[in-house]
Amino acid sequence: MDGWFASVYRVSEWIARLIYVNVMWIVCTIIGLGILGLFPATSAMFAVTRRWVLGERDVPIFKLFWQYFKADFKKSNILGYIVTIVGVFIYVDFKFFQGITHPVYSLITMIFMVLLFLYFTVTLYIFPIFVHYDMKVRDYIKYAFIIAIGRPVQTLAMLLGVIVVYLLYSHFPGIIPFVGASLLSFVLMQVSYFSFGKLSLS
Repeated sequence: MDGWFASVYRVSEWIARLIYVNVMWIVCTIIGLGILGLFPATSAMFAVTRRWVLGERDVPIFKLFWQYFKADFKKSNILGYIVTIVGVFIYVDFKFFQGITHPVYSLITMIFMVLLFLYFTVTLYIFPIFVHYDMKVRDYIKYAFIIAIGRPVQTLAMLLGVIVVYLLYSHFPGIIPFVGASLLSFVLMQVSYFSFGKLSLS
């Protein structure tokens, strides 16, 4: 019985942590008026979940989150909007060629479909790399690409993690406001950390 209560307590602790970080993410995104707060809040969220992955379970969440939010405000926005612009460019081109019925354009559409998939896998690594390494903005994108391609097993695990979380949210949409961002962040950070341990970035 003691073991059962201990397990329930540990699960409750984790749920509380995830909710706390998710609330911080929402609040800091709003503080930054959305367009300026989203990426710093997201990087701060990943920074906190990274500490959990490293085994630091009892870190002061509010203090750390706010510290990372302020410290990486400019850099995370630059990175986030570069990645967003690239994604919009690929998607718009994909939709453009998709609407043209011609064999050549069909081939180009397929190429852009591959690019979209590759883009998606690369973006999964962007913030885990951002909070784990200190490098120039362009290098975050470069190494996210290298890891996404160079570690297919871990990348597949990332994609499966996203699918599992998506299915969880689909079946229980009521939990999204409470752990929607933080749970996904923790899953991505956990898998990414294994990728980092296998690959030397130099």
